[in-house]
Amino acid sequence: MPSVVVNEGGEFIMNKCELKGHKSHETIGVLVKKGDAMIKDSRIHNHILGGIHAWITNKNNLKIMTNKI
Repeated sequence: MPSVVVNEGGEFIMNKCELKGHKSHETIGVLVKKGDAMIKDSRIHNHILGGIHAWITNKNNLKIMTNKI
């Protein structure tokens, strides 16, 4: 179960946020599926399945900057 999902054609900006998973549930911090996202100055932690999963094409923009994951 992801905390945030960015679907195809979607846009997402996360700045100075915290996403905390649960150590006994299969969670993902951010799931990007052919969308555009900028994740900056944030904390993403305790997600069993990973902090950020991205399926993007060369037409998508994904920026991940100065985070603690």
